[in-house]
Amino acid sequence: MRKLSHGMYNRLASGEMYDVIFTNNIYRVGTTGPELLQKLKQLDGFNTPVIIHTVSDEPVEHFLKLGFDGCIKKPLNQENTIMVLNTVFNK
Repeated sequence: MRKLSHGMYNRLASGEMYDVIFTNNIYRVGTTGPELLQKLKQLDGFNTPVIIHTVSDEPVEHFLKLGFDGCIKKPLNQENTIMVLNTVFNK
């Protein structure tokens, strides 16, 4: 596993709270979205929805099986984003 040098993880680990987290699938430095998700899930009391934003050819179901609450494929479009957010917040 690569070194986790991700600002979002550091903010959450220090107690900051968010309504939802969007993460890329691939980062240039540090970690990947799935690696970040696994680290976040190890934080005590972590229950913030995490949505992955990706250009991957993998189906959305692949990312849901990894534990993401939603997946938005690039390029971003308003209709799909609203649908994913509605699904995440209506669980």
